[in-house]
Amino acid sequence: MADADWVEGVRFVNGRLRHRVRPPDDHRWWDLLHAACGKQGYKTDAYVFGAVRDCRGCAAAINASTEQEAA
Repeated sequence: MADADWVEGVRFVNGRLRHRVRPPDDHRWWDLLHAACGKQGYKTDAYVFGAVRDCRGCAAAINASTEQEAA
């Protein structure tokens, strides 16, 4: 599960975090997506007021998986 397999910057509906998700089958971005941190939701491109930041859980999950592969 390499870092290149994940798409960064996907925000879920009503969310304030940018998650890392795997590209969906047949590029069906309107389907339910599953993030690396375990959360799931539907993708949105709507404008949001306030700060939107990267999900720490996604980064930690991907770092842990790459460390396991290296070992």
